[in-house]
Amino acid sequence: MLLGIFFGVLNGLTSGLLIWGQKPDDPLPDNLPVHYSGHISGTDALSRHYSASNLFLCPSRADNLPNTVLESLACGTPVLGSEVGGTPDMVRPGQTGWLFPSDTPAACAQALQAALAERPTWPALQTQCHETVEAEYSFSLQATRYQQLIAELCSE
Repeated sequence: MLLGIFFGVLNGLTSGLLIWGQKPDDPLPDNLPVHYSGHISGTDALSRHYSASNLFLCPSRADNLPNTVLESLACGTPVLGSEVGGTPDMVRPGQTGWLFPSDTPAACAQALQAALAERPTWPALQTQCHETVEAEYSFSLQATRYQQLIAELCSE
């Protein structure tokens, strides 16, 4: 399940959750508008979902460098993520999103409240998210780093 939080109007819903992927097992609050898209695929569809969200939630318990976080940031959508694996490398408080201790629902809720309190800063975060991905995770930069690593390994 991937979860975006949006404000405004989306498919007739006013502010709520945008969920795609596996349907959640647990019931969601009745008073919370939810748009469930089901399984989606393709770059365009994923980009539309991340871009329709004002905030992307990644509550992973274990993850290395989650593509979902990178995809969200590339679309200019700040991330609320758990402090596991490579997530803190991409989600930088005050720049690209907010972090909370993994496997701690109360900490997630507290981080969400802090993020919502900072909504006026979100436009600046959106720009920073996209710029961070361009500067640090572009395909050309990754190719250059692989070439350098291979050259270094071959010279030893």
